[in-house]
Amino acid sequence: MKCKICQENEGNKSGSHIVPFFLLKRIDNLEGKKDRGCELGFRLSENGSENYYGQSVLPDKLEELYEDFDPSQVGGSGIPLIEDYIFWDVCEKRLQVLETEYAKSLSKPAKKLENYESVSINSLGFLFWLSVIWRLSISKNSGFNLMKPDEKTIHRILRKYIKDDLSVIKLQFNDPDLQKIKYKILRASDFSKLNSTLLLLLLLLFCD
Repeated sequence: MKCKICQENEGNKSGSHIVPFFLLKRIDNLEGKKDRGCELGFRLSENGSENYYGQSVLPDKLEELYEDFDPSQVGGSGIPLIEDYIFWDVCEKRLQVLETEYAKSLSKPAKKLENYESVSINSLGFLFWLSVIWRLSISKNSGFNLMKPDEKTIHRILRKYIKDDLSVIKLQFNDPDLQKIKYKILRASDFSKLNSTLLLLLLLLFCD
């Protein structure tokens, strides 16, 4: 299968996260666990709900949660938002460059009564969130799909602009595709001293 991004080289990367792991672990991992392989959740399907779990989840925990747990299934089940061979390793690396840099922004404190800017490089946040939305749309397991024209617009943007080196990414703001999209992030800082306090809201507007 050809890489979903470049559409030229064969997809050879296994274990690609549709939603970056640094985001997914906040909602999909066992409580208090931040490592890979600790995913635990369920997804809805035509036949009801289906459980999934990472290979590091212990049998005792699975038996506690699932009455019908089969011990022979220890070792992990298919995680919906992890897919194999949809990206060429070079294209995957370009996504990882965006993710690594953007992940640093989540530890950046937000000042009260000020507009929140997630990153200093405007194109970084823009391309990062477009890549997440686009990956969700092309995934067979996300349950989310953009309209095909919008999906193709984002694909063209990613194919054109994501690079191995952030310093060479230069958005051309007269690009008709870029002019179709706007986004905004809202962050609730210090909402709670006990629980997770980061709230990100992505708003995409596709304009004719």
